[in-house]
Amino acid sequence: MQGKHIFIGSIFLMLVGCIVTIPKRWEPVGGSRSDGIVKVAYQVDELQTALVSQQQALDTATESCKAWGFQGAQQFGLESRTCNIYFGKPGESRCRTWVVSKSFQCSVSAGNAIKL
Repeated sequence: MQGKHIFIGSIFLMLVGCIVTIPKRWEPVGGSRSDGIVKVAYQVDELQTALVSQQQALDTATESCKAWGFQGAQQFGLESRTCNIYFGKPGESRCRTWVVSKSFQCSVSAGNAIKL
């Protein structure tokens, strides 16, 4: 009986050990200068848990906004997660790689105008 518990425990540890926490960085991936919107994202594999900094996301968006002449950025909308790579048989496929993204609205300080 004890051998069975050790075997089950070993299987559980192997499965849990397959999920890895990986540090990820938000990168600018799109947006619109005329709309003042910046999109940042990172990619994560199926068996990974991403360790991300929300402050780094804001800093990255702010840098992009400043490059366009804006003063800063504020999160705009919710974070989204989209499957990037599927694998498996048709009808039984799973997502292998996800893209996690969020949008930011560029902001202007009071009294400043942006020339587009």
